[in-house]
Amino acid sequence: RFSMTLNEHVNFVLVISCTLLSYFTTFAHEIEEDTCVHDILERKTVKPQSLPLDTSRKVNLRIHVDTTFLESDTLTCYRVGQTLRPKISCWNAPGCTLTCEERDVVDANKTAILLEVMDEINGFFHKALRVHPIDGPLVVHSRNLWDSQIDQTYPLKYVAKSAGGEGGMPDVDLVVFPTARTTRADKDCCNIAIVAWAMETETLDQRLPWGGRPIMARINIGAQYITEKNRWQVRTAVMHELTHGLGMTGRVISRLGRTTKPNRMRGSLPSNATVPPLPYLTSPVASQKAREHFGCDSLPGVLLE
Repeated sequence: RFSMTLNEHVNFVLVISCTLLSYFTTFAHEIEEDTCVHDILERKTVKPQSLPLDTSRKVNLRIHVDTTFLESDTLTCYRVGQTLRPKISCWNAPGCTLTCEERDVVDANKTAILLEVMDEINGFFHKALRVHPIDGPLVVHSRNLWDSQIDQTYPLKYVAKSAGGEGGMPDVDLVVFPTARTTRADKDCCNIAIVAWAMETETLDQRLPWGGRPIMARINIGAQYITEKNRWQVRTAVMHELTHGLGMTGRVISRLGRTTKPNRMRGSLPSNATVPPLPYLTSPVASQKAREHFGCDSLPGVLLE
């Protein structure tokens, strides 16, 4: 039922992501932080990998969550009073020192909440998306993992034997590395408001107009927001960020079609209110799904804000 082309995959995931984005934005404004930095991260180098695909069949997307960097990371708070000094904060400006507070500390409870939510969201994408599977193990040919703040390396199990690794992981299409670094440093030191971020770090070398299909991704949810009370908001943030990890970027949106339309806000506004036009994703499949979902034939597309 979910056998789709890659273009249809892109549209389908964008419909889901953009529908949830309004809820995520509400959460973000409540905590006075509303920046999604994926377009900044996207400018960094993403390494393409040449891996064979089994084009004779499609399977439900197989996602593996690797907790290596969640459990051991020099930019994650594990105890109150711990001092962190990001090598790059403020996105290429000198960073500053941050002292970990109780809200920043990643303990067993925060870890459990994040992994439980990720398991739920991964299950959604596993059911929703079908892909040509990697024919053989998922493998990278270098241990080097790009990180904006520290030099990290991939676990050896994903690295080719020719590069000193163990030869890759079988039966997987996407590996996600979650972290729970506090994002307070960006706010306190740089006045940049960030709740979470994500990016793809390795893609298939498909040479498509929008880039290759991601096979490895990073996702970070600020530790200070991971609480039982905020579980629903964490779920929404993970959905949003994992969508970026699946390759939903500004580049993709611009190629699919984006337009602005006069704002017809739901509900009432003061007569003297000035509201700017709103952006819509207007690709054919996304527009069709949005009209079906909201029962509105005149809807121009998926509202992005």
